[in-house]
Parts: sequence; structure tokens; C-alpha cells
Amino acid sequence: MVPRSPGRGPREFSVQVDQEEENDQQLLAPLASEFSIFLSISWPIALSMFCRLVMALTDASILGYLGTEFLAGCSVAWVWMDITGTFSWSLIDALNTLCSQAFGAGQYKLVGRWLHIALLICSIVSIPVGLSWFLTEKVLLLLGVDARTAYASSFIGE
Repeated sequence: MVPRSPGRGPREFSVQVDQEEENDQQLLAPLASEFSIFLSISWPIALSMFCRLVMALTDASILGYLGTEFLAGCSVAWVWMDITGTFSWSLIDALNTLCSQAFGAGQYKLVGRWLHIALLICSIVSIPVGLSWFLTEKVLLLLGVDARTAYASSFIGE
């Protein structure tokens, strides 16, 4: 038989457990609400990143049937496009931060100003990035990639 502590019967223990469960539920309710908001905001981004990954995987899968040169060309082209595309993505990430801060502060004119500035800069940066993608074969040849692989990568870059 387990000795009981004085003044704490089974009824008092169950009331204490019920209060702890109620406190836990009060703490979890805001977390669940925040999680649902986070999920509703993030699913479009996750879906677009997943689709981009599937596109690269499909290219590699199909080109793998044509031979190793085309598979290597596909891989090198995606690496080249990811490296050069980082410049545009970095600007967009900065825009996300600046606009979110301005919106949270209630400065809606500043949100518009940041958006216009970032779109102008992204448009200017996208010109050399797009040009480098269009000239993928020539750039890869200058970097010392095999001529057959560079030729195969030109189909993905263009």
C-alpha cells in the first residue's frame, strides 16, 4: 500500500491534474493558431519550390536516357543557373524583409517605395543573368567544361 501525503486525497490530485491540462490547452491554443497562419502563408512558396525541383528532376531523368553527356550537361546547366540566379533571388529576399518591416510599422507608402526600387533593381540585374543563361555554352567553355557537355547544357540554359 502506497502511503498518502497528508491533506492530498485522490480528489485533490485529480483537480490539480485537470488544472494542469487546462493550462496546457491555454498555452497550445495560440501556438496552433500561429502554426495554421504560418502554414497558410508558406504553402504556396513550398509548392513552387517543389515544382522547380520536380522540373529539374524531370529534365535530368529524360536526358539521362540520351546519354551521359546530356545528363552531365543538364547538371552543369542547373548549377550555372542556380549560381547566377542567386543574385536575383537575394534581391527578392531583401525586398521581402524590407516590405514586411514597413508593412508591420504601418508605413504603407514605404512598402510601395521599396517595391518600386526593388523591381527596378531586379529588372536591371535580370538582364545580365538572362544573358548569361542564354550564353551558357560559351561561358561554360570559357570555364573549362568539356565541349560536348557545354553543348548539351546549352539546351537547358536557353
